[in-house]
Amino acid sequence: MPRTTYRLAKTGFAFCTLLLAGCPTFLPQTLNVSRVAFNFSSTIGIDSFTIANDGGGVLEWAIDPVDVPNWLDLSVRGAEKLAGAVTDTSQVVTMTLNAEAAALAPGTHQDTFTVTSNGGDQLVSVAILV
Repeated sequence: MPRTTYRLAKTGFAFCTLLLAGCPTFLPQTLNVSRVAFNFSSTIGIDSFTIANDGGGVLEWAIDPVDVPNWLDLSVRGAEKLAGAVTDTSQVVTMTLNAEAAALAPGTHQDTFTVTSNGGDQLVSVAILV
């Protein structure tokens, strides 16, 4: 970071100088969901999106399993629960969606679920054509 020099006072033969390093600016957590709309068919039923933190601090996120439609399996790579934390801007969490058309009646089925976080919430729309 750049340094700024301030002259505080002239004391005798020398100047007193204070060097201040720039202070980091705090950025709040900011939820980033890479995709917010998904359309599946009975032949194409797998897709994914990522959750990231575009701000600072630790982003804590969750998806309530009750909000996920029963025809959609939602999973986190390497985890069983639909919650976690993104600790820095280089980290992303990949969510996999698997639409199960077998038990559905013919037609279009639409629903939504919400990714909630301490950096905002994001509604995700899902639809499947059977």
